[in-house]
Amino acid sequence: MKKLLDKPFHLILKLLEHFYKKTPQETINYYSDFLNVDRRTILKIITDLERDIADCQWEDQLTLEVTETKISATFSTNFSLENFYRYYMERSLCVELVQSIFKEAEISLDQIIENFFVSRTTFYRRITPLKEVLAEFDLELDFTKKQF
Repeated sequence: MKKLLDKPFHLILKLLEHFYKKTPQETINYYSDFLNVDRRTILKIITDLERDIADCQWEDQLTLEVTETKISATFSTNFSLENFYRYYMERSLCVELVQSIFKEAEISLDQIIENFFVSRTTFYRRITPLKEVLAEFDLELDFTKKQF
């Protein structure tokens, strides 16, 4: 199921796992190398994670301290990585797409694209992981029909 995560969510969860299992305090450059992204991307990931912590009121599970050079994570005893996985999985486009296909009796590609606020090109690019997972089970998505 990790394959269905949107890339930014995948990076956040990979960073969280590393905080939790390996090193909760290292330099920004260390985490940048670990995730194979630049410094700006690490700072964006941390900013997004801090926003999600505040929005979901997860301060009782995890707090982050970011300085010019270091990132430090502090976990409480009630921290659950599964909560974070569930939250980000529910917000990933591929998972939302599967849910909308099964919830709606009939839905068109135009309706799906409108619901997700993405262009047709972006939509096709972002569902590649879902197509790969479905191919493992000899299934495919067919968007050639008007309704499906």
